[in-house]
Amino acid sequence: MAIDYLSIPTTSVDVERAFSYGRQTVLVYRHSLSSESVRASIVFGDHCKEGLVNDDELIALLSEKAMRGKKPESEDEDGEGGSGEDSEDAAGMEVEDDEYTIEMLDFGIAFNLECAASAFNYYNTLMRYTYEDLQGEASNRYDNFRVVSRLWRELRAAMISGAAFGIQQKLPTHFSDNANRPGTEDCAQRYINDLELSIDGNFRLQLKKKKGEPTDFHLRDGLGYFRASEKYKEYIDSVLTTVDIQTSTCHGFKAGDILREGKFKDVIVSGLVSVVCARHGFFWPQGSVDLQKGERYANTDFALAGVLAKCTKIPGIRISYDIACQYSRNFEKRYAANFSDLAFLHDRIRWVVPKLHVFAHTEICQHIHSLNFMDGSGRTHGEVTEQNWSRLNKASTSTREMSSAHRHESLEDNMGGMNRGKMHAMPKTLKKSLKLAIRERDSHKAAFAKLTSATDPDLITKWDAMKREPYRLPKGKFYSVYWMDNSLIPTIDQAADQMTAELASALEERKPACGADRNEATFIQEGVDLQTLQSIDRDSIEAHMQAAAARAHLSERLTAWIKIFSDHMPQVSLKQATVGEAPEDYDIILPSAFPAEQRDTLGLTQLAGHELKMRLSQARDALLDLRVSIQRFSIAVDEKRGARSEKGQKATTRAENQIRRLQQDVQRAAKHYRSIYKLLLSLGLSPSDPRFQPLENADTSGSRRIWRELALRQGRIKVPWIWTAPVGFDTTSSLEWHREANRVQWHRAEANMLRWTEEVVKLKAEINRARTYYEFYADLWGNMTQSTPESRLDHGGNAFCRKQQSMYQRLARACNEAEVSEEKEGPEGVGDSILAKY
Repeated sequence: MAIDYLSIPTTSVDVERAFSYGRQTVLVYRHSLSSESVRASIVFGDHCKEGLVNDDELIALLSEKAMRGKKPESEDEDGEGGSGEDSEDAAGMEVEDDEYTIEMLDFGIAFNLECAASAFNYYNTLMRYTYEDLQGEASNRYDNFRVVSRLWRELRAAMISGAAFGIQQKLPTHFSDNANRPGTEDCAQRYINDLELSIDGNFRLQLKKKKGEPTDFHLRDGLGYFRASEKYKEYIDSVLTTVDIQTSTCHGFKAGDILREGKFKDVIVSGLVSVVCARHGFFWPQGSVDLQKGERYANTDFALAGVLAKCTKIPGIRISYDIACQYSRNFEKRYAANFSDLAFLHDRIRWVVPKLHVFAHTEICQHIHSLNFMDGSGRTHGEVTEQNWSRLNKASTSTREMSSAHRHESLEDNMGGMNRGKMHAMPKTLKKSLKLAIRERDSHKAAFAKLTSATDPDLITKWDAMKREPYRLPKGKFYSVYWMDNSLIPTIDQAADQMTAELASALEERKPACGADRNEATFIQEGVDLQTLQSIDRDSIEAHMQAAAARAHLSERLTAWIKIFSDHMPQVSLKQATVGEAPEDYDIILPSAFPAEQRDTLGLTQLAGHELKMRLSQARDALLDLRVSIQRFSIAVDEKRGARSEKGQKATTRAENQIRRLQQDVQRAAKHYRSIYKLLLSLGLSPSDPRFQPLENADTSGSRRIWRELALRQGRIKVPWIWTAPVGFDTTSSLEWHREANRVQWHRAEANMLRWTEEVVKLKAEINRARTYYEFYADLWGNMTQSTPESRLDHGGNAFCRKQQSMYQRLARACNEAEVSEEKEGPEGVGDSILAKY
């Protein structure tokens, strides 16, 4: 009873309070703090609250640190600074009206943008720093400060954007592929003119329900990143009763649904939806709207219409959305009813799903709306909006308490701050991305050329004639060259049965024992075959297969081989004169067992040459066997994850056991190849030989990954060398699914290479476009200066215009430095004829 009624609430426990304070200290963007810094910060803050820190010493220390590296202020003629009375008046301690410096207001905005600190937090910081000893006696100036900071935020935005100087009158009203995307009119790659947009909703940026404020009004309603409030309200009221709510049958996302009433209790705005640049994450002007009850199509339509209205002259539009498959279904119908002047853009739009969200969709959507399979998409991933939310969410704690108008202005200032930061970093970002893209393009071209040269030319001709773009078929089916035909894919049980049948066939197919008339080449070949039989027998014993007859046959052949051993290798003594009860463990001695110097001494040089030729053929067969084992295992894993797999504990356990057997088969094939490669090195094979390389665990695991990540998400995953090694064509395989798997792998590698090639072209075009943009604004700001300024305000305006002009000129020069020179478009000397068409 005492525990039930007298327990201490967790909120009053000191350690719980310390945890809460710790969460405020270690924010998302402070995860790099060391444990010592976190400990010192929490302890110091606690000591400050308890009054254990000498305030005078702290202020002196902070002042000294702030003045480091700064020149001392100029002194008066008498050698002394300003009088104490002037300083006191400047501080506003005895002045009735408040006074604010531009530096203080600008620092408050920067404090908000970078640290997500509210105006109240910044005001308290100023009060603590200014009136440390008189906080209880100082008058409350917060209400005035809030109004002034809001007005200054608006004035500052008008200055930076140029609205205060009438710059909007000199800007074009529409974006087009010719007027505003220069340098692309005569370019063969027309996809660089495409407009790429990304849409996403955010449910963290809410607005609490509270009494209306009579002084609440917009300072720039509809002129920033949000649509005009009145027009948006009229639109929502008109479609509220007619909007068609479609339940998704493809994905698990809640976008497009009206959520339950209790989901967002006591809030009038449940979040927002924004349209941003899919390439670099710039927020589009008039591309954001508030959400009322979930992320409905009507909300997204209005936000997207604000962007599309400026882009009617652009020939191609690519839009990335988490639910693009469902949202695009009745897009033309909705726009014809609500935005008839924009409905014609439907034929220009190509819908895609971001690469991270695509795995929540069905296989049809994963191919129809995949960025990796769509021509002209480059390496755009479509997830850039999520990066913006991680920064914008920091302001959610304060904006949810604001009025509706103030919230819009605060969020727009954050959006503008992120856009300006991206604009300043654009030359550096493009240069870094271009270097990476060129390196990846050349690497993937080389890998694709090797894969093509290692494949039968007749198959390549057949595969190259196939249509690349996926499309839907009746009855919920689809066509895609990047996916295997389900009718050819073996089930998990069938794959395991094939593996068992191959091992049983190897046990049955035995040659007769060699006779005494064998020459050197056949003697070496028999020894190599016997080692292979020993490996097969050991595998059959581990698999609990009946191997008595196979063991007897192996013992017979070993006995015959031992009899002629002294005829071909007389200077070598066998360790065992008889086979014994376990012929699979008998130590067969061949020239590869000796170093090169010892082989010369023993006279085994000619025999070593014969063995090298046979080992090369054996290594080729081992590599082909490894490919089949990896494909069989990978398909079985995908089969278990797919819709065709049986459900239930019994079926799951059986499937896991079969997959484990297939994985062991991959390990067996890898072990077999490694043993042969070791013998090849001993026989004199060069480590740089392109046909055979050391086999690492990453090569086999990377081969399994190419079936999914290479196709749908990870663009940097390359085809491992085991698939591109020039060991000849596998024309003997009777497995139809094996040939189909090779085809899918070839098409995926081709798509990956093409996307990196497009990325290089797009980045070069973006550098040219950014340079033209900076030069345009540099000239524009330079032309806005007044030749005959009459007042101090005119002089100040001229100074600001020249500052902006200088900034854009510097960014234009940075774009010139961002251009990366490349001597050759493709990899030197690798598959030039193969890559000619690309």
